[in-house]
Amino acid sequence: MTTAFAVTATAAYLIYFGLTVALHLRPSPYHPLSNTVSDYSRSMSGWMNRAAILTNGVGTALLLAVLHHLAHGSTARPALVELGVVAATRIAMAFVLADEPGQRRTAWGTSHAAIAILSFLAAVSAVGGFTRLGLFRLSSAAPMQHLLAALALPLLGVLLVTVLVPYARRFVGLAERLFLLDVNGWLLVTAIWTVVYSVGH
Repeated sequence: MTTAFAVTATAAYLIYFGLTVALHLRPSPYHPLSNTVSDYSRSMSGWMNRAAILTNGVGTALLLAVLHHLAHGSTARPALVELGVVAATRIAMAFVLADEPGQRRTAWGTSHAAIAILSFLAAVSAVGGFTRLGLFRLSSAAPMQHLLAALALPLLGVLLVTVLVPYARRFVGLAERLFLLDVNGWLLVTAIWTVVYSVGH
């Protein structure tokens, strides 16, 4: 069962990346430098973004189940809880959509923003927590996991600057994409590692 979950989680992340790339290749009124990925949920191709987020959330839930099996002891509990928050918030964001850019803020849009903030914070904490546990120290993927984990917090800081500083807001889309690429890259690399580990054991 662990191997099946690991393989399915890996496939889910690959589908997520595929849908996200395809979404950005479709005609859209939004710009990847200045618009967040969530803005695309309101476009004609919005279903692709919602499907990508939902697939990512399901993949993260499956990865959580695998890591729960592999990471024994109370020291892993905080990281497991945080990854659970990531899975839940990503699934929620597929249904609680962002407001359309330039329109009046609504309760749904405010809820989406709050869920996204929680998801980003939990992702940074979970990525760092699992990496510090040393589960992957003997893996060939360890250097990549450590690099991506080290970049997560600084990239979130850059994203925060683009949200809060008016002049930098034109780059909020780029900052968010770099952060999401980093965190989701860590999840994909880790999912692949769990496949290799599960098959080998």
